[in-house]
Amino acid sequence: MIRLARGAALFGVALALAGCDRAAPPDDPGGAADAAADVSFSPDAGPSSLAEIAPGDTGAIIGLMRRVMTEGDAVLETAERRDTTTTAAVGQPRRLTLYTLSGQLLKLVAAEPEQVGSLPAETAAWFVAGEVRVVQGPFDAYFLDGDRLVLWTDASLVPIAIPETDRMEREREVIDSVRSRLERFGIRYP
Repeated sequence: MIRLARGAALFGVALALAGCDRAAPPDDPGGAADAAADVSFSPDAGPSSLAEIAPGDTGAIIGLMRRVMTEGDAVLETAERRDTTTTAAVGQPRRLTLYTLSGQLLKLVAAEPEQVGSLPAETAAWFVAGEVRVVQGPFDAYFLDGDRLVLWTDASLVPIAIPETDRMEREREVIDSVRSRLERFGIRYP
């Protein structure tokens, strides 16, 4: 049953990457779920797209952020992984890892420059249907739709109230950062 649940999870993420809104729930008559994957694809799992969320429902957007990250991470072991390095602004080498599934962007991970005495940090970007959807860094996270910043949170996914000018500036910074990191893999992001 674990193999069946994992197979259904992979199918659900593949559908999401292809641009479909919702995967069918896995047939799991025994009720056993793969605890290691910690992924649910039932129709009651919450919204699977921003279109299903009422305007102003921040809690639902945070749920969607978590879903995008969880479902994307659930298929990383079957995805193609490519690694490279680049030099960060402070001159330290930075590791970049790109995961793709059937030619579609899935996840981009960038090691952040290390500060003396601090733990190593990274920024991760998850993609849905070829577009960056969630970016989570060491201090904050973002939910994007059509490269537009919809929600800005702290690292614990608690919303941050920000002025519109700051939101627009950060939106450009986040997209430009993802774009430049993908260029290291020869990928041109729209």
